[in-house]
Amino acid sequence: MDDTIKFFSTHELKKFFGELEKRRIQAKTDYALSIAIRNEALFKVMYYCALRASETCMITPDDFNPINNQIYCRRLKGGINNTLRIMDDDVLKSLRRHLRFNKPEQFLFENQRDHKELSRKTLDRIMKSCCKDACMKSTSKWHCHTLRHTRAIILAESGFDVKELQFWLGHSEISNTMVYFRFTSKQQETMYRKIKKAK
Repeated sequence: MDDTIKFFSTHELKKFFGELEKRRIQAKTDYALSIAIRNEALFKVMYYCALRASETCMITPDDFNPINNQIYCRRLKGGINNTLRIMDDDVLKSLRRHLRFNKPEQFLFENQRDHKELSRKTLDRIMKSCCKDACMKSTSKWHCHTLRHTRAIILAESGFDVKELQFWLGHSEISNTMVYFRFTSKQQETMYRKIKKAK
């Protein structure tokens, strides 16, 4: 894999989301609970939709359709906006808990005190704090973008073809998507199946 791509192992990913869940369960005040519920939903949606931190901050309550569980994602850096259906029950459960408990007004994930947009810097601070408390050793991975990379690699490994992954990530250039297919075991298996057929 390209050395510039930092991604979590399955174990690290579990530890990260475990820390978010622990913070919710152990919250001692209503305010702390509201923050923990928001953060758990925020990072699960960010990971599931492979969003950048700033893209996550821009989502409004109207961008989520609770009838068909679809969420509209505005992509930055020249990306293509897309609508994704959330099919993971755990993500939906966290998101619905957040909507029910926090009742966001202007932004889906907003500052609890004034309902203003969260900043990328705030999300990065929360991310670093969670990674630290989850005892993740590699500090080079303590960034929100690591979740996007991890999601992309997992989808590539699961059998997504390049066009499907391009759509999911909102890439306008397919060359940006191809980096996630370098040396994944799934791609190697496909290659060897083709070689076997060719003989």
